[in-house]
Amino acid sequence: MKKNIFLTIIILFSLLIIGCTSDSTQIKSEIKEPKKVETYEQILKRVKAQEKDVDFGEFRMAYVKTDYYNPYEQNIKIRKEMSLAISNKDYKKALELAGKILEKNYVDIEAHMVCLVVYEDIKKKNKYEYHAYVLNGLIGSILKSGSGKSPESAFVVISIREETIILEILGYKQLKQRLISKGKHKYDAIEVEKAKTKKKTTIYFNVDIPLGNI
Repeated sequence: MKKNIFLTIIILFSLLIIGCTSDSTQIKSEIKEPKKVETYEQILKRVKAQEKDVDFGEFRMAYVKTDYYNPYEQNIKIRKEMSLAISNKDYKKALELAGKILEKNYVDIEAHMVCLVVYEDIKKKNKYEYHAYVLNGLIGSILKSGSGKSPESAFVVISIREETIILEILGYKQLKQRLISKGKHKYDAIEVEKAKTKKKTTIYFNVDIPLGNI
């Protein structure tokens, strides 16, 4: 199931690259602009209305402040059942299970991926485009947070699952992982290699948020 999902998401990623490159000047200017602080519920309402100016980075950070947030809650049983449902083309069950996850965590990328795959296969264009919109926003907000090439430019994540998904989208296979500290910050330094070229590199993720919730 993951292979099919990520093949679909790679197509979306080609669009993300255009709008989500790590331009530090642009990011800094965005941060300086005063913005009204919105709650998770307020942003969720705007997401469901498919508003174009939703800041999905703020959406993820707003979720962190809710009682639902638990970076170590894996929902393994539900995800396994969801994977099996997709494999068996039991789309009704797959959507039901994805819905259970999204009910408590609307920033869960994997659940939106499942919805995307289902709606693409059953030709529900409007719903497919909606989940593509959400995925572009969620994934794009992580890619905009840094380049991942150093601790200083690490991708900022709110869960370990986000790390796994970003590596998959970028076409990397994880080899080794270590937790490092620099100043007051914590980072996952993940040694990876490109699936096609076998070229090895290290990708960095800022894990202050999930580690702050242990």
